[in-house]
Amino acid sequence: MAPLFGGLAFTLYPVCAAHTNDHAGPDNVVSVSGGLILANSVGAIIGPPLASTAMGLAGPEALFGFIAAGAGSATLYGLWRTRMRPPPPAEAQASFRPLPQTTPTVTPLDPLGPPRPELAAGD
Repeated sequence: MAPLFGGLAFTLYPVCAAHTNDHAGPDNVVSVSGGLILANSVGAIIGPPLASTAMGLAGPEALFGFIAAGAGSATLYGLWRTRMRPPPPAEAQASFRPLPQTTPTVTPLDPLGPPRPELAAGD
């Protein structure tokens, strides 16, 4: 059950970021991303005390009700929001570009990776 929960819960932020960036202009991407991170941070600050209060009042099983209420609220808001604004036209969307799974800084540190002449000793 935990992998299913994690698979669903941890996709919420990337889906919100993708939806928001679809509607943000190129000049607003940084401010929009900052707003999403701020909203995520506020939820991370407020959520645990509210969940623990609910658990104190109704017992440990209230945690699952709290999570379900939050997920249900996010789902309803997402459905309402997608109906309020049409998707951007296809010509306004960029093509998909895959990104590396890790930071490029780690790649040169991999001892099994290809040799990098620019990192050779003695240069």
